[in-house]
Amino acid sequence: MFKPIFGISLLTSFCATLALAQQQPAALPDSIASVPFCHAFRFPITNFTAKDYNGFTQNWAITQDDRGVIYVANGNALLQYDGTSWKSFPTKLGRQLRSLDIDAGNKPWFGAMGEAGFFAPDSSGQLVPNNCITGALSNNIALSIVWNTHVIYDGDDTTKQTAVFNDLQAVYLCNDTLIGAVRPRKKSFQSFAIDGNIWIHYPGKGIALLTPPDTGIFMFTGSEMFSELSVFAVIKYAPNKVFLVTRENGFFAAEYNTAGSRDTVHRVSANMAPVLLNTRSFTVQDENSLIEAQVYGGCLTGTNELAVNTIRNGLFIYDCCGVLRKRFDRHDGLMNESVKFVYPVRVDLLWLALNNGIAVVEHNSPVAVAKEGEFFSGGVEDIVRAGNMIYFATQQGVYRFFAPVSPELVDAPFNARFTADIFHDILPVEGINDQCWDLLNTGREIFVAANSCLF
Repeated sequence: MFKPIFGISLLTSFCATLALAQQQPAALPDSIASVPFCHAFRFPITNFTAKDYNGFTQNWAITQDDRGVIYVANGNALLQYDGTSWKSFPTKLGRQLRSLDIDAGNKPWFGAMGEAGFFAPDSSGQLVPNNCITGALSNNIALSIVWNTHVIYDGDDTTKQTAVFNDLQAVYLCNDTLIGAVRPRKKSFQSFAIDGNIWIHYPGKGIALLTPPDTGIFMFTGSEMFSELSVFAVIKYAPNKVFLVTRENGFFAAEYNTAGSRDTVHRVSANMAPVLLNTRSFTVQDENSLIEAQVYGGCLTGTNELAVNTIRNGLFIYDCCGVLRKRFDRHDGLMNESVKFVYPVRVDLLWLALNNGIAVVEHNSPVAVAKEGEFFSGGVEDIVRAGNMIYFATQQGVYRFFAPVSPELVDAPFNARFTADIFHDILPVEGINDQCWDLLNTGREIFVAANSCLF
């Protein structure tokens, strides 16, 4: 029912009808890369400062055990958070932690400056560090900063595990002690755990595959195009399909066949080299902003979106079609935009290790807020849904925004994947600048009760 104004029903006057079938979408851009991102809606963010967790400001990695306890690689200790309180556990040598992973027994494995190992509880339940690697090793190798830590299992058997660490000069395999080290000719900064294997990016060479506990390394055929790029994330989004995210050129999509990895035969052999197939550049929305922000890592979220953390401008979240669904930076309440690590928890949370602090982003929250005065004007009086659009009436007009459905095909042609409305958050409905009170969706049209007439 329409609200009467000054005792006179607004149904007495017709100006125009907002016909759903006749809404003309904006022109589709030639390329998704050129479309700027407009983030009107803000999702809840919780920030933890160094004072909150009583540690160093800088944080490098995050993981979670199967009880829900969070662990953070802090600048001077391992942080533990049970949802209520923080605890801190230094390494044996008191070094800065840089990487973390968790095993099936809830032991956090860590890589630090000059030491690597795991924490295990003592008789009182306090976590105690146990070093597997420290200081100078054989073969003229001296452990430096351990940038990546992975716990790998032998298929589904969680009793057979290998911890894999890498610094700039070597890859180390451990159980409770060092069991092997691989020193390739090229220095490696980044490694990634995919399907129980380790993918290693070697600048000047490409992508290599390691299948722990074997120490043989095999180059991916077809990975040469990454020899001169900086690969900071490899994100598996479907069986045998990955996105590789580079700092210089953004996203690449690829299929892969690891031939001898655990999902086919048990090990890689010299005559079954891994292969990258159909590798191509994958354009994403507002691509220049991502490149300027300097990619530092990424993960697949619980909602099957692609979260990419950067060291200059916060967090970018894309769907698998390349549409930029959400961004989190200072505008959204993130207290520091240099994000060292992103870790998914459940389907609704992302934990961020920041250069100054820790943040929890509720990226899939059912509640998000758009503030009056930023992307629309006037107090909101009524809201209706019409297909994939949400319309709302304010005291200064009518606005709409796209309520997206899940995209389906990564490989669909650009013009088949999107409508122009998907690229905007809140847009005014043209021709309605009056004080508006009620909306009625008949299925074919939307009627707007305004001060001066009925639209």
